[in-house]
Amino acid sequence: AAFDAGVRIARGDYICLLDSDDVFLPHKLARVAQRIAGLGHPPGLLLCHDLVIEDMTGEAAGHRTWFEMMGIRRERDALTIDEVVTRFPFSNPCGIVASRPDVQAFFDSFPVWAFLRGTDMIMCHAMVMRIGVVHHLHECLGTYRVHGGNELASFVDGRYSPRLDLRPRMPGALRFLEQWVDILELAPDRRASALAYVRRLEHINRMPSQSHRLAEPLVSVVLFA
Repeated sequence: AAFDAGVRIARGDYICLLDSDDVFLPHKLARVAQRIAGLGHPPGLLLCHDLVIEDMTGEAAGHRTWFEMMGIRRERDALTIDEVVTRFPFSNPCGIVASRPDVQAFFDSFPVWAFLRGTDMIMCHAMVMRIGVVHHLHECLGTYRVHGGNELASFVDGRYSPRLDLRPRMPGALRFLEQWVDILELAPDRRASALAYVRRLEHINRMPSQSHRLAEPLVSVVLFA
């Protein structure tokens, strides 16, 4: 509901999200504007930039950026909907930049009560399906602060550990994304790509771990005689 209210007040062509406990670096907007200009000011845009992860708890074993932690560092500057194969090739909210009309179209179709936490996750998936591409800006232009009171995650034994498990909500998210394909009224080839994207997303979330890049889930069978 907070995202929705902010987008409805905004009047610019592009939206930069910022959670209340994170920080934009001073040059963030200038660098984002330069990248948008370099892309030709596209009417539809989903751009994700890297973030410094600031450990305010003193428990982290090492200093990493968001792109390093999520495996985005090895991705190209742009991925089409047919190339996105990871669980979450996006940034944290303070690293997300999107075209306002496309974000507004999402909120016009998405009931605000359906996903009270982690709305940016399903929004990013919906934006890729609508626009067809996600752009990566491999620069740290914001700070994601882990302070111990985050809803999303914390550090456990020196390792970044998700605190909010969104997997139980994936069935509902997948149902919405299937309906979103119909709402978008895409051309046949774009529709096929969008549906294939939903199926890949479903498959990835059935996999046993983010660390296992398997074509099929791994099943072990043990027989006791």
